[in-house]
Amino acid sequence: MFIILLVAFSICVLFFTNMIVPYVLEYGNNFRIIDKPDSRKQHKIPIVRIGGLGIFIGFIFCSLSAYFLVFKSVLVESQANIFILICIASLFFFIIGFLDDLFKLSPLFRLVSEIAISLIAWEQGLRISVIDINLLGDISFTYSLPTLLSILLTTIWLVGVTNAINWIDGLDGLAIGVTISSAIGIVFISLNFYQYGSAFFATGIAASALGFLKYNKYPAKILMGDGGSYFLGFSLASLSISGATNSLGITSIDLSFLTLAIPVLDMTFVIFRRLCEGNAPFLPDRKHIHHRLLDRGLSHPKTVIAINLFNILLVCLAIFLSYNIY
Repeated sequence: MFIILLVAFSICVLFFTNMIVPYVLEYGNNFRIIDKPDSRKQHKIPIVRIGGLGIFIGFIFCSLSAYFLVFKSVLVESQANIFILICIASLFFFIIGFLDDLFKLSPLFRLVSEIAISLIAWEQGLRISVIDINLLGDISFTYSLPTLLSILLTTIWLVGVTNAINWIDGLDGLAIGVTISSAIGIVFISLNFYQYGSAFFATGIAASALGFLKYNKYPAKILMGDGGSYFLGFSLASLSISGATNSLGITSIDLSFLTLAIPVLDMTFVIFRRLCEGNAPFLPDRKHIHHRLLDRGLSHPKTVIAINLFNILLVCLAIFLSYNIY
C-alpha cells in the first residue's frame, strides 16, 4: 500500500514541477535573472538561473499536501518529525542559494549560514551518532561517536554534500541526473531500513528533479542555480543519513557515501589539487571531473551520460549491499 502511495505521489510531483518551470522561466526572462557565459561555463548564451524555484515549489507544494492529507497518518511520530525537520532546514538552504542567485552573497556568509543551519538540524535530531561499516559482509565495524565528533562529522557531511552538488552542476543535466539516481537509491535504502519518512521525502526529490530535467538537459533552457543545487544537495545529504539509519540509531555510513560518491569525491579531489598547487580551496577553476572529461575530447552529452552511468552503478551497489548485507 505504501509503495502505491509513493508511486502516485511521485507522478503528482513530476507533473506539477514540469508545469511550474515554464512560469519560472518566463519570470526569469522578464526580470533578466540570467547566468552570463564566461570561460568556465559551457553555455554560450545567457540562461535563466533560478530554475531551483520551480523545483522547490513543485516539491514543497505536493509534499506538504500529500503529507497532511495522507502520509501523516501513515508515518510514525519519529519519521514524521524527521520529514518536517528536513523540510524546514532545506527551505533555509534554498533561501540562501536563491538569494545568492539574485544578489550574489559572499562565500563566507553562505558558508557560515550553512554551518549554522546544520548545527541546528543536528540539535533537533538529524545526526550521525553511531556509524556502522559493513561493506564486505564479513567485517562489521560499529562505533559510537563522541558528541563533538558527531557534531563535526554531521556538519561536514551536510555542508559538504550540499556544496558538492552545487560544484558538480557545471554541465546541462549533470547535477540533476546525479540527483535523480541518488534520490532513487535513497528511496530503496530507506524502505529497507523502514525509514518511510525518508523514503517519502526522497521520492519527492527524485520526482521534482525528473520534472525539471526536461528543461535542464542539453541544451538547457534554464539552470537550477544555487537555490536548486543547495535545496537538492542538502536534501540528499540529510536523507542519506536518515534513510540509512536503523531503529537503534546506527547509520550505515558506507551506504550514505556510495549514494553520493561521485559529487563528494569530485569535490574532495578538486580541493586537494587546489591546495597542492597553492591555490585557495574554493577558487573556481576547471579541475572538476566534467571539465577533465571535456578536455579529453568527450562531447558535452557524452560526458554527462558517462558520469551519470557511473553514479547509477554506485547507487545500484549501495542498494545491493543494503538488501544483501544489512
